[in-house]
Amino acid sequence: MDTEDRIPVFDLQAMRDRAPVFSGRDAAGEVLAGMLQDYRESGALVLAIPAGGVAVGAPIAKRLHLDLDVAVVNKITPPWNAEWGFGAVAF
Repeated sequence: MDTEDRIPVFDLQAMRDRAPVFSGRDAAGEVLAGMLQDYRESGALVLAIPAGGVAVGAPIAKRLHLDLDVAVVNKITPPWNAEWGFGAVAF
C-alpha cells in the first residue's frame, strides 16, 4: 500500500477514558466532521442509516457543506437475538 493510499488514524486524547465518549449522536457527528475536513465542499455525499445514523450524519453534512442522503437498509440479525446486528442489506 502506497503512503497516499493509507487511511489516517486519529488518536484524540480528549476522548480517552471517557464514559460515555459523546454526549449524544450530534456531538459524535461534530467530532467526526473534524476528522473529515479534507472532504469540506468536495462534492462528496454523506450517507446516513436511520435511525441513529441520521443524527450523526446531519452535523457532518452541515459543517462540511455536503449533501446528506439516507441509505435505507435492513439489519441482518441472528434468529435468536433481534437486537444483535451482524450487517445490513439494501435493496
